[in-house]
Formats: sequence, structure tokens, C-alpha cells
Amino acid sequence: MFVHCFYIGILFLYVHETYINAKVNPYYSFVILGLVTVPLIYEGIQLYHAGFADYFGDFGNWLDVMFLWGSIAMAIFHYLQGPYTYISKVMMYIVLLSAIRRTFNFLRIFSFLSHIVTMLSTVIF
Repeated sequence: MFVHCFYIGILFLYVHETYINAKVNPYYSFVILGLVTVPLIYEGIQLYHAGFADYFGDFGNWLDVMFLWGSIAMAIFHYLQGPYTYISKVMMYIVLLSAIRRTFNFLRIFSFLSHIVTMLSTVIF
């Protein structure tokens, strides 16, 4: 959860610097790639223990995989093509939406937020 919170903070700074202040800093791509490695390893271990069919039988795991590979693709596209190309913007939208969903998933850990998060997730998804 802490790595995800740090990832969200870096993503927020990146979006602010790149799209609001119009300052392109390619080093954010490397930081985003570095922060994605921890959940990528975690999901890989889950895939190994659960097996391919059981792991991908859960729709939430599909969304987690989309978030991880989307983050990797976004970082690569933003570094190689720049953040203002069409594909870079589409990848940014996908990553932002899946990051919000993943944040909701982590907020269910806290008992005082679990009812609200469950209600919002039910309404949205």
C-alpha cells in the first residue's frame, strides 16, 4: 500500500509538471518504472501460487495486470515519444483510471472506510 501511495504521489507530480506547468521531465518515467516493479513482483508471485486459470478467473486481477502493464507502457511511450502524443495521452488515461480503482481497493483495508469504498465500487463498477 505504501508503494502505491508513493506511486500516486509521483504520478500526481508528473501530471502537474507535464500537463499543467508544461515542463517535460523524462526522469519521471524511470521513477514510475521503478515503482511498478514491486507490485509487478507481487502479482507475479500471486500468479505463480494461484495458477494461471485461477488468477485470471478473478476480474480484479485483470484490472491489476492492466494497471501494471499500462504503467510500463505509459512510461515507455512518454519517454520515447513524449507526453503529448495521442498514444501517450491514452495510456495516461488508462493508468489514471486503473490507479484510482487500485486506490479504492487499498482503502478497503481500513474498517472505517470499507463500507464507503464498497458502496462506491458497487455503484461505479
